[in-house]
Amino acid sequence: MLYQAQVKTRDHLVEMFLKRMRTLHNRAKARLVELRERHRAQTEALLKVFADVLMISNAPQDHASLGEQIQAVLSLNGGAGLLLEGVLKVR
Repeated sequence: MLYQAQVKTRDHLVEMFLKRMRTLHNRAKARLVELRERHRAQTEALLKVFADVLMISNAPQDHASLGEQIQAVLSLNGGAGLLLEGVLKVR
């Protein structure tokens, strides 16, 4: 009778542990999806800025106006510092 109580208690402990681990696992999976989505959005935004810079540099023009236009694109998107920070986070 004591043995059966011990077995039952162990079974309940294992069930509680498994339930807790399942909860942690599900939360971690949800967090991973959230992080992937955030990084994907950041990557897409950075690629859009890069595409804008490439389109500007593809058009024939002198170096001074090219630099000004690229600086304008970077400024419109938060500046070079913020963009570099974003690249380093996603990398």
